[in-house]
Amino acid sequence: MYTGIGASAGIGIGSAVIVKEPSLAYDNKAVSDVDAEKQRLTDALDKCIAKTQAMADDMKERVGEKEAEILEGHVLLLMDPEMTGQMESSIADDKMCAEAAVEKICDYCIDDEMFQQRATDVCDIKTRLLKILLDVEDVDLASVPEGTVLVAEDLTPSMTAGINPKNVTGILTEVGG
Repeated sequence: MYTGIGASAGIGIGSAVIVKEPSLAYDNKAVSDVDAEKQRLTDALDKCIAKTQAMADDMKERVGEKEAEILEGHVLLLMDPEMTGQMESSIADDKMCAEAAVEKICDYCIDDEMFQQRATDVCDIKTRLLKILLDVEDVDLASVPEGTVLVAEDLTPSMTAGINPKNVTGILTEVGG
């Protein structure tokens, strides 16, 4: 028998949909065309910013402005010249592929005391950037059928933003808050 901590009152009864994130493994090899790799990073950042802003706008309309602030914070982090500059420098100086540069800098930020309160957000951004660079599809939680109980290790802020609350009767996660 498993036990847990309830995050809200009530119960959710429905069919379980298990949310399994795909592997984000990549071939970490040195790049020879630094400019092309920096362009891959720029394109991924642009795409991630556009998708995140669209999620924030949708969330504003569906749920409210306050709830959309987390995703708007993601947009600001994705546009942070310090963070993106370090990613570009890792590509240029260390000949890292864009995936390795994203992982290195995001992991550094997660460990940085200044970012500790935003660690979940930085981890979410890292995952979404890696998915774009690796051409991996996002888990589509908006299309789960009515009467669904989501079962996941964790739900990131961007995953939660995509949930259609009319279709989800409960959420069960291994970690998170």
